[in-house]
Amino acid sequence: MPAKVDVYWEGRVKSIKGKHQNWGAGRTFQELKQEAEKSGRQDYPSERWVGKYLREGWDELTDGQKQRYALLSWPESMEDGALPWEASAAALELLAYLNDLHSSRPNHEEALWFWRVTQAAPDAPLDLRYDLSTILATRPLMGYPVPEGLESVLAHAGPYRQTNQGGHIRPIEDLENFVKGWFRISDIEGYVPDTAG
Repeated sequence: MPAKVDVYWEGRVKSIKGKHQNWGAGRTFQELKQEAEKSGRQDYPSERWVGKYLREGWDELTDGQKQRYALLSWPESMEDGALPWEASAAALELLAYLNDLHSSRPNHEEALWFWRVTQAAPDAPLDLRYDLSTILATRPLMGYPVPEGLESVLAHAGPYRQTNQGGHIRPIEDLENFVKGWFRISDIEGYVPDTAG
């Protein structure tokens, strides 16, 4: 493997390569550089590092591992077994949402987490489900564990109906505050850990 860089960039190389499988090191590097400039990060890897990572990191992934980073496409993603058919409604909802935002298609990993979050919190607002699913999809790539307390917030915020077991209003703000506390959303493509707080 090439010299160590922030694990975030390893994940971004995989995501970019999954979305643009015909891109080489040069185009992948340019995409990373643009993302870094947008987010104000100066620690992005060199083009040489990207090339070496693609040869030694990406090329060594199994086809199944690479499939996680391929773009979502309905019904092909289900026919190929990348996602279960049961995820179709959530996947199409996610595609429509990102299309409305003029954003790129999600990869299979992002769509899978969106489906999972939708299963856990079906009545939560779409943008909140998307934010949470992006956190959960990108956390392994960035070396983060599942955010502490997430299970409790989801369990106690319930299915976002208007009341908890005691009949008191249980506002969606619990989950919104939880998500905002973990990440500052810098743009629709990626997240930057909130180190200010």
